[in-house]
Amino acid sequence: MLAFTCFSAAAISACFIPSGREIGEGAAVQFHNQFNRERYREIYRQTNDIFKNSVSEDDFAVRLKIVRLRIGAVKQSNLSSWQVKDTPAGKIISLQFKTEFTEEDAVEDFVFAVSGDKAVLQGYKISSPLLDRK
Repeated sequence: MLAFTCFSAAAISACFIPSGREIGEGAAVQFHNQFNRERYREIYRQTNDIFKNSVSEDDFAVRLKIVRLRIGAVKQSNLSSWQVKDTPAGKIISLQFKTEFTEEDAVEDFVFAVSGDKAVLQGYKISSPLLDRK
């Protein structure tokens, strides 16, 4: 079921149905806000089973702490590419962002599973020179 937001002004009325891309972008903004507040476990708890089967909550929290220590907080991010796929299991949104952190820029790849107007994190990858160093 899609959520509808309707606006009307005098004789003009319009309804807005969020696209898959917009739903995914909103979920990425929420991820970044939680990341900046160091709410790593909260992010994890909002993921789907596919994500949870790929990494434990403790490992995910440690990985995000390392990201935060090495490249800092998110300052801004810009969507560089996106794709929406309809699959038998539902809609999948893939988004790639060029993100500016306080210490260095990075490329982030998000995969969200969509149910109605809600996106649930299914995959996340981040790349930057500082993170790639051992």
